Amino acid sequence: MGKPDTAAHAAFQFLTDESNQTLLLKLAQSSDSFSIESFAAKWQKADYEKAFFRVQDYLQAGDCYQVNLTQPHSAQYTGSALDTLLPLYRALNPSYGCYFEGKDCQLVSVSPERFISIDNTGRLEAKPIKGTIKRSDDPIQDQLLIDELSSSPKNQAEKLMIVDLLRNDLSMSAQPGSVNVDNLFELESHPNVHHLVSTITAQLKPEISPAEAISNAFPGGSITGAPKKRAMEIISELEAQPRSLYCGSFGYYSDSGNTDFNILIRSLEFRDNTITCWGGGGITVDSDCDDEYEESLTKIRRIMETVEGISISRGKKDN
Repeated sequence: MGKPDTAAHAAFQFLTDESNQTLLLKLAQSSDSFSIESFAAKWQKADYEKAFFRVQDYLQAGDCYQVNLTQPHSAQYTGSALDTLLPLYRALNPSYGCYFEGKDCQLVSVSPERFISIDNTGRLEAKPIKGTIKRSDDPIQDQLLIDELSSSPKNQAEKLMIVDLLRNDLSMSAQPGSVNVDNLFELESHPNVHHLVSTITAQLKPEISPAEAISNAFPGGSITGAPKKRAMEIISELEAQPRSLYCGSFGYYSDSGNTDFNILIRSLEFRDNTITCWGGGGITVDSDCDDEYEESLTKIRRIMETVEGISISRGKKDN
């Protein structure tokens, strides 16, 4: 286990100071030349419907209990991916966001979902999201939406399937009898949506490393379906294009013994002057096509509007 030195403590203090965070994010906005065209969906609604009902065929045939169906939206842009960080983080306030710069692409994620964390005592924690509904500016209407989400039999069934899948995934790395569901159907409210979130914990086997535990459970069941292998085959067959970084995972292994990885939902991939943003959701036999289609847009609408608004606001500033 590593021990941070004085310089590491000083750097951590600087980065976690609220005023310095704002300064760093402002500095990250390196260019005044960011511009973007409007996002366009890869699928028309008819394309989504075709894939949705093909998923229903597979579900009815017994291939799967649930399949996570997603669709991409893309836009041409100029400028830097860093220019989107401050607006997106202000608009979405992500719990598990990240920025990554690779050789050929950049990634900005405002993910609300934890895949797996492991602390230095070996405690594993997964927090799968299943169940989503839009928010309202009207407090009374917003509460009605919460009630609708919390009481939905479809959402509860969908959630139980994924919780059971995650329990199984964690059990591959956990000490026997240590897997527990600490919270089930817990409401989590974000600026754009309400979610139902569960918390599943376990104790890591001494002979299993954190890297092995992450690998054993990858990819996250909440963004594949159940059973996982068959769901991924159906996803590969039906979706418009490969998901790339989307629905993968981003995180760290620390020499202090802590590990934390997210699920790369609500994420933007910047590659070859194109931004790609995906939205989707879990499909079960009880799913309604129109509702699922709208949910896939609700999850990412604010993200796309925020990014499109950057060049608009800068255009007004220039005038």
